[in-house]
Amino acid sequence: MSLLDDVSIVVTPNGYKAGTLYAVKPTFALGSELVTNGDFAIDANWTLSSGITYNVSEYLDFNLSSGQAKNTPNITFVAGKRYQVVYEIKNYSAGTIKFRFQNGINTIGSVQSGDGVKTENIICLDSSNNNFQFFGSASFVGSIDNVSVKEYTAADMDVTRATAATRVDENGLVNYAE
Repeated sequence: MSLLDDVSIVVTPNGYKAGTLYAVKPTFALGSELVTNGDFAIDANWTLSSGITYNVSEYLDFNLSSGQAKNTPNITFVAGKRYQVVYEIKNYSAGTIKFRFQNGINTIGSVQSGDGVKTENIICLDSSNNNFQFFGSASFVGSIDNVSVKEYTAADMDVTRATAATRVDENGLVNYAE
């Protein structure tokens, strides 16, 4: 049995040596924006529980005993896929907040506090998740703004044209193609 019969993912190798496949490493990429009204420019697209209010054209204000702000973008998040979540906490004075995909099995991000931009890479646990929300603790007082959720993907490859080509020979040595 050769190594080519035993790989668990499809690859297009650019070189082969007994027991080793050489391939181009994918580059980092993000999918399209999945949030509707993440800058809170209008009073829409978010379902707010008691204690959370729109500060229109600005942010969402949390001043509550506990509660959630939910956005339903009408898409299905895919189990096993990674999503990059970015948001900013402003005007923080107390408590904690966390992001979560909600429905089915909740996929929960890190507990956050303090002002600043928060970036999390979260793997969705359940394809029945079709919305996401911010869930404030029993004492969260602060605001969130500039919410972004994008699928984390990898491009096929990063290619620069008009450069010298190389290959790996049967001895594992890199050779320049003529």
